[in-house]
Amino acid sequence: EKCSALCGVGIANRTVICIQLQNGLEIKVDESQCVAKEKPASLTPCVVNICRFSWYVTDWTKCSASCGNGVQTRQDFCVNWKTKQQVEPVFCRNFPKPITVQGCYVGPCATEMALQGTLTPGDNYSVPAIEMDIQNERLQAATALPTTTTVSPTDFKTSDDKEHLERPYSGNSICGKLFHNASGILNLTSIYTRDCSFSVIRPLGEVITVKVLHSSLNCSQGEFLLFYERLMWRKTCERLLHLSLNSKTNALMIRQLQLAQGHGVVLQYGSKPATKKYHTDCDVQLFEMKGKIVSPVKSHSDMQVCRTFINVAPEHRIIIHVLIFNQVKGLNMSQSNSVLIRDVETQKTVIIHGNYIITWQSTGSRVEIEFHGDFSKEHIVFHAWYLAVSSKNRRT
Repeated sequence: EKCSALCGVGIANRTVICIQLQNGLEIKVDESQCVAKEKPASLTPCVVNICRFSWYVTDWTKCSASCGNGVQTRQDFCVNWKTKQQVEPVFCRNFPKPITVQGCYVGPCATEMALQGTLTPGDNYSVPAIEMDIQNERLQAATALPTTTTVSPTDFKTSDDKEHLERPYSGNSICGKLFHNASGILNLTSIYTRDCSFSVIRPLGEVITVKVLHSSLNCSQGEFLLFYERLMWRKTCERLLHLSLNSKTNALMIRQLQLAQGHGVVLQYGSKPATKKYHTDCDVQLFEMKGKIVSPVKSHSDMQVCRTFINVAPEHRIIIHVLIFNQVKGLNMSQSNSVLIRDVETQKTVIIHGNYIITWQSTGSRVEIEFHGDFSKEHIVFHAWYLAVSSKNRRT
């Protein structure tokens, strides 16, 4: 059969039979007359190199700061090169997603020059990190251009919102966290972290709703709010007040970049059943910081791909230990089974089949695992565990 992927890495299925030469002709015979251990795989990884879809990126914007540290951004689009039209990002899922945000530096600010001595401003260049400590944030806030007066988030309370707003999450209790409650209020106006990311996760079959109750982000300074998931990516800053959106899946990542202390948004999130099914019945969602990965149980004739989604708190990476081997002695069933582990952040994929012991780790907080073939316990022993560890502790 054809490769299961339109482009990139997929799985191909083929029929394997035992044949015998008789008078120069190939005759099909019973499988017992062939050596079981030499039986080729019926499921095998495949790669489609001629792809109609790929990522297109724009040029980097100018540095958001007039001095000191800032941010550069660019947009990426999934494009069908045959029609020259933009398509849904899911068509480019087999290709690494380009980086769209990077730090930049445009020389010292006046206050820094006064405190540390005159420095020669250098050319604009990228830096590997965009985190700032509280002291630098206050320094930049002191030298920033005047902005409009910040209105208190409580001024936007209504009769419907009042009950939910009484005990909102606020401050740095939000950044780097994963929220799985059915609803909540998140106040990002009192955080001390310049770049704050967090996630909201719900069971498969639900989608997440978000409403902006308050915004004091300064768009002209490069501050923004970013919503992204497997099937959606939206970066915005203008006209945020009362903005409402729905996710396309059950997991939504949110990132706020603020350049001055006190700027930020107040979000109200909820959940509801999805109107369009985005998963199969055998898919599984995991979101704890550690746990066991269980293979699906399905017949060998069932070619449906089952997936396990692992979403942990941002600023973490996922380490997976896998043990897989034959349960039936003398029957090489493991070659007909494959496990694909995909790093969602980079779209890098490792394919496992046969007897295998492997330790694998992601670069980000999201992993997808695909099961192809027959994983019934009579044929295959599959054990896997995962553990989320802080990305800040990564060894170089």
